[in-house]
Amino acid sequence: MIGQIKVRKFRRVDNVEYSSWFSDPSMHKTMGPTWNDEELDHIFSEEKASVLSAFHSSELVGVVSLAFPDDEISSYGITGIAVKPQRQRQGYGAKIILAAQNYCNTPKGQEWLGFVSVNNHPAQEFMDKQGWKKQGAEYEMIRYTFTQMA
Repeated sequence: MIGQIKVRKFRRVDNVEYSSWFSDPSMHKTMGPTWNDEELDHIFSEEKASVLSAFHSSELVGVVSLAFPDDEISSYGITGIAVKPQRQRQGYGAKIILAAQNYCNTPKGQEWLGFVSVNNHPAQEFMDKQGWKKQGAEYEMIRYTFTQMA
């Protein structure tokens, strides 16, 4: 059984481990290439979004990208989630989402948005299994919504 997942802001040093996950063919296919230095600089300077590292004990088991509400959208968003290939299909993804919601300290009833590539069938199955509702497609992405219950 998985214990507690702890999250913190993604650090440049985390990218060494995270990048190694992309040698897994399915990870590379669904997530695309890993981040380069320019993309990391953008991630670390972004104010309306954040990337979190998720740990089980001291092991990096996931990375989740978040978008924060702004003047146009009142929902929090999960724009990407990656689970370490050796830890996939073991319940880590659901725990990582819950930890991200707790990190944001969002209230019960908060709406969340999620976006999944129309070609990423494993991620679509994951979102469906977690109770997220499909809301249609936009720009080759399927839009999901979820109302936080706890």
